[in-house]
Amino acid sequence: MRVMIRHTRFLPTLLLLITTLFSSNLAHARWVSIKPTGGKKAVLQVAGRQRTFHRLSPGQSMIYNLTYITQLRIDTRVDFYGRQSSEEVYTFRLAPDNADGLLYARASIRESTVTYKDQENRIGEVRMLILNFPPGSETLTVSLDPEAPRPVFFRAMQERASAKAGITWIAIDPVQYPGSVHLLSHDDVLDYYTIDEQGLLTFQCNGPAQVRVLARAMLDETMRGRYSFPVTVYEDGIQKANHSFSTSFSRVAEIIDRPGLRPSRGEEFYIEVPRGRHDYTFSTYENGAQVILRFFLGEADLRRTSD
Repeated sequence: MRVMIRHTRFLPTLLLLITTLFSSNLAHARWVSIKPTGGKKAVLQVAGRQRTFHRLSPGQSMIYNLTYITQLRIDTRVDFYGRQSSEEVYTFRLAPDNADGLLYARASIRESTVTYKDQENRIGEVRMLILNFPPGSETLTVSLDPEAPRPVFFRAMQERASAKAGITWIAIDPVQYPGSVHLLSHDDVLDYYTIDEQGLLTFQCNGPAQVRVLARAMLDETMRGRYSFPVTVYEDGIQKANHSFSTSFSRVAEIIDRPGLRPSRGEEFYIEVPRGRHDYTFSTYENGAQVILRFFLGEADLRRTSD
């Protein structure tokens, strides 16, 4: 059962595409979450993996920044807490750029593979939307009306940029950085740059261009197993994307100038730079991970931005 209740006022600037969870296009897409302003952070265990959602109770709202975002995926899950039913209908409202919102209703059953606060069978199966926004959209407000029947968990994501084919990548230095380390990999000494929470690591680029970023965590050599670390990207001071990586020790690289620390495998992500000159800063929000980055521009983009 999937019902969408529309207000009588039509929103011509927003095209809403509702896509099923089993869409073949979505199955191959790589998505990265974005953080809202507002809402209560909630970490759910989904099939053994941690997923960060934000929870709203009836009468609450939160706002997502849409700067440079034209497509957004939103996963929703109903909270069954305090209910004995096997199925619940829940509602929420989406409003772009402070316009009148659309009211959505969804029905969901309990999902046994999801836990929250060590409680099983509390969270509903995911119900997903794909939203397309016209260029220039600024915000999306997500809210629950005061009379909404149930609290709802939300996770918003944008598609992660992937590498363009046939590019020759050239390493580029940032314009500002708090520190650097040297890695030895396959007999090459490579410069990596540390992230600090003051946002001093700054990469500057003229667009349109694509930037390749190689990220590693510096791990205590006594650690075992896998390690997760996040990287948040800001464009001109505005959050652009969140990336989360699960990694392990590199087998081919070592840190020359940090005794007792070993690098993780290199994890890559890409930044799509819009037209104009932009500054990019980075953080490892809430994790405290020691993360180092290395930047690359395609040869063609480098020639153009140097002109």
